[in-house]
Amino acid sequence: MFSSEFKHGPLAMVEEDTPVFFTAPPSGTEMLTNHVTEVTARAGHATVLAAPNRQLQSEASHFVALPVGSDLEYAIVGTVPFQLLAYHLAVAKGMDPDYPRNLSKTLTVD
Repeated sequence: MFSSEFKHGPLAMVEEDTPVFFTAPPSGTEMLTNHVTEVTARAGHATVLAAPNRQLQSEASHFVALPVGSDLEYAIVGTVPFQLLAYHLAVAKGMDPDYPRNLSKTLTVD
């Protein structure tokens, strides 16, 4: 996710005690650190799954260290579990996961 996508989408929904989950490949930790800081500044809870990184660990509410791997491996490890989590949470809340309401589509240049 690019910086503009995060700032104009998910970040707008973060308020106190909002849980936010992050994962990033080893090459994407710099931007991820900025996103985690934005969430915790709004009193949200940032859970990060990433390769060991001291700066990320200090910024995150919870940090889960993953083994160092390739960007492709991180894409799979990060996408599949979080998509399943989102799906099952939506179903448990009685929401249709295939019909998101109030979804804003924007295009912003990073």
